Amino acid sequence: MVASNEPMTPDSNHPTDKKALRALMRRRRRALSLAERTAAAERFQQQIWPSLQHTRCQRVAVYLAFDGELDLMPLIRRLWANNKKVYLPVVTRLAPQRLWFRRYAQNTPMKRNRFGIPEPISGAVLASRQLDVVLLPLTAFDRQGNRLGMGGGFYDRTFAYRRHSLASRPRLIGVGYHWQQIETLACEPHDLPVQGIATD
Repeated sequence: MVASNEPMTPDSNHPTDKKALRALMRRRRRALSLAERTAAAERFQQQIWPSLQHTRCQRVAVYLAFDGELDLMPLIRRLWANNKKVYLPVVTRLAPQRLWFRRYAQNTPMKRNRFGIPEPISGAVLASRQLDVVLLPLTAFDRQGNRLGMGGGFYDRTFAYRRHSLASRPRLIGVGYHWQQIETLACEPHDLPVQGIATD
């Protein structure tokens, strides 16, 4: 697993109910100051870059931080500077419950989707199987790679084929602040685990 060098101490006071846990973590994320978010984003890109600089890692899907999520812009700028192809998830009318991916560059035209999240409005749509690495946001996680998302199930449905496939691509890396780790996260059959966790 990709992980932070900082110790991640599980907190036994975290609620076990997913709805309550999600609400708690979102409040904690939103309470971070701009300085704390900026410092965490810089630490994160330094932590994960060695895992992404390999020449075979060319197509990397990221997200744009929303609702206090760990900001990936320092990493995105580094990916651009090293000629990596960066993609963002988009929600299409043809498959409204799943994600597709569009190329994201500095001059890409953007619009906000129905959730208020910016996404590219032009360019070819890429299927998830064509990506090398996907960095997906976490609301909470445990050391076994179990993750708690925002509750929409988009990533779970998009990558559901990974449960029954031997394919190694794309590699799914969950992204979050180190304090979002809990000791054990209850999972359901449809919940999608990740192959690695990367934090600040």
